[in-house]
Amino acid sequence: MLNLFKKKSIMLIKHQYKNLLIDLPANWEYELEQDEQEACFDPSCQSTLRLNIIKVIPSDGASNEQNIEALTGNQQFMTTQNGYLLTKANYRDSIDSGENITLVSWRLISNAGYEKIMAVVTYTVLKKEKNSKKEKMIIHLIENSLKNSELS
Repeated sequence: MLNLFKKKSIMLIKHQYKNLLIDLPANWEYELEQDEQEACFDPSCQSTLRLNIIKVIPSDGASNEQNIEALTGNQQFMTTQNGYLLTKANYRDSIDSGENITLVSWRLISNAGYEKIMAVVTYTVLKKEKNSKKEKMIIHLIENSLKNSELS
């Protein structure tokens, strides 16, 4: 018997951008932008995921707690299964080329060692589409992929 209600699953592949290894949809395309930031996108829609890696040296005399607050931007965060700090999704509305957009961003932080590595991940979606079933699924997929990603 054919199951008409079976959910269509998205095929994922391991993608490496600098120090970040993350699962992303297999049909996405990738391109380097200025400042060596990478853009990832589904060619069938107007949303874009941008990846940026930052190396940070903590302030002298600051406590570990103060450094974590600075790295997370004082946002709520969780510790991933791989021991990284992952901030809760931050939603910000903006306008780009006359279009209302929503920026959804996360910070994934390797807090080990003296020099900290932070992946800043931003998903840009048209505001009118952000509550669509497809976009909600992609945002959820990105967040789950970040929870399981590697940052070295």
